[in-house]
Amino acid sequence: MARQRLTKFGQELYLRDTLRVAAMLADTGMGRGASDAAAELLELPSNKTRERVAAKLVQRLSSGASRATDVPAFLRLLSNVRDTTARRELVYYATARADPLVGAIAREVLYPVLIDGATPVGASRDDLSPHRTGLLLTVEPIVTIRFVLGYAEAAWGFRSKRCVLLALRILRQAGITRTQRMRGASGAVGGILAAPHDIAMPTFLWCLMDEFGQATPAATVDRVQRSSFARAFVVSPALMDARLEQAERDGFLHMRVIAGARRVVPCLSLEEMVGRLVAE
Repeated sequence: MARQRLTKFGQELYLRDTLRVAAMLADTGMGRGASDAAAELLELPSNKTRERVAAKLVQRLSSGASRATDVPAFLRLLSNVRDTTARRELVYYATARADPLVGAIAREVLYPVLIDGATPVGASRDDLSPHRTGLLLTVEPIVTIRFVLGYAEAAWGFRSKRCVLLALRILRQAGITRTQRMRGASGAVGGILAAPHDIAMPTFLWCLMDEFGQATPAATVDRVQRSSFARAFVVSPALMDARLEQAERDGFLHMRVIAGARRVVPCLSLEEMVGRLVAE
């Protein structure tokens, strides 16, 4: 993770407000004046706060697609899909792209520990051990908040405790993680665990097309299983494989052997996929 990418930010997930702004922008477009129009929708205590939050929400929504030309399709999907879990997940996806610290913590710290049972790059097993804070052996994989703070500084040169804690709150608000206060020999310790969560089919398909839709040759199954978005959502290869199989049954994609590898081939264009998802 390049250090210069990890910029500070100060906004929570703002799920409901983001959905309201997305619905407006789906109709009006992401043109000049988008932030001013978004500010008019926010019920916040001061004009400066409304302007600041509105600018951030517009930035996040514009990051929901990796290509600017696909942002209208993202807004259409987010505003019209009926699955409320998918809406929350899509807001999280855009947030993790716009505020890279959120995605970095998920991909580079939580995924290795909570999914792979491994150690983040550059850290030692002793650094990660809960025993360093006096915890007894835990049944579930766990990352201490103290470790995340230390890793952000050591690995990325990122020293804002406030922003790291905010990123961790966003992960909780998105349903990716849960926190638990535990008693250790040295006092109370904050731990981060995986929350019981899936990835909704609309979210899975959007992220799949956003990350791999234009790949030539088509992405291999193993690349999709451990894709950037899988790591951002902290979901296992087995769950990703189940989503691939369901998507194939539903006619969104084919899995074919091409050039000696099992690859994921979309059956629909991005616009066609979004049209089908919002019609269901």
